[in-house]
Amino acid sequence: MKKITLSLVILTQFAFSLKAQMGARIDQYYLDRSILIPAAAAHNEEGYFSTYYNKLFLDVPGAPQHTTINGVMPGGNENTAFGIFYMKENIAFSEMHNAYATYAYAFKLGSETKLSLGISAGVLSQNFDATKAVYYDENDAKITALMFSPPVVRADLRASMYISAPKWYTGFSITRLPSPRFDYSYYNYAASYELQSQANFLLGINASIDDDLTLQPSVNLGMYNWDYMYFQANVNLDYKDKVWLGLGLNHLWQAGFNVGVKPQDAVTVGYSFKIPDGQQRGLLGPIHEFTAIIGFSALGGGSASGGSGSGDDSDLSSDGDYDGEGGSPSERP
Repeated sequence: MKKITLSLVILTQFAFSLKAQMGARIDQYYLDRSILIPAAAAHNEEGYFSTYYNKLFLDVPGAPQHTTINGVMPGGNENTAFGIFYMKENIAFSEMHNAYATYAYAFKLGSETKLSLGISAGVLSQNFDATKAVYYDENDAKITALMFSPPVVRADLRASMYISAPKWYTGFSITRLPSPRFDYSYYNYAASYELQSQANFLLGINASIDDDLTLQPSVNLGMYNWDYMYFQANVNLDYKDKVWLGLGLNHLWQAGFNVGVKPQDAVTVGYSFKIPDGQQRGLLGPIHEFTAIIGFSALGGGSASGGSGSGDDSDLSSDGDYDGEGGSPSERP
């Protein structure tokens, strides 16, 4: 009983520190960088869909789960792109849905360097499922207010910037809810909280070891309300853009590994595993994440290109202009 109670306390602190807002815990962020930095959508020569699913702390009932679907479609020329994102997050009896659309436009800064700007708009919705609630006190006024109030919906606005070159990439994004306060009421019961603004800074490097191996370190720094900061760091060893193995660490000192493979052109599959540190290890359990990226060419589609149309749109393999990691979709030249 002591273990269960302490686990629930840690889980509750973790959930409220994330504030549920696209704090979406994505460990393999480097595979599809447009999830964190929407403007990165304008750097892909082929459209694709990416899907992520992770479950944090398997030993705790009601532990956080995230499911995301992200789609990118190049525009009619090599400078524009459109994106659509959806995330579902479950923590205990809370359920959150976040969806937005992105428009990104890119500018060439040189023969191999490109800058893109993106704007995104969508909605964020949260509701509570009374059937999944576990009561310590059946008369808890705040729990009653949360469960019997209708879902709360807020506008979600984002702005982002992304720069890529053959040997490195970096980007920044900021999210803002114009009405950040969430109020719940049920007769005389009331509860409220605020979902803070969130910013992300992403940096990655592609360091060639030889013709076949590339070392790919990256870091994602996040901040809530310009106050609470977190980080994720990862380093991959990539073999011919076909297979990679990496190590990851975050600000909670949860460490683990990730592995990925491209079974065919335009298809990427990845898996990551992390173990909490210290006392958390025995109380919370491990963290798992699965991801898949499927390019439109694998489904019989093609890419948008400003060229003559005689190019091979089905090739997502690395070349000299590629700035991606692992199996990330290919970059526009």
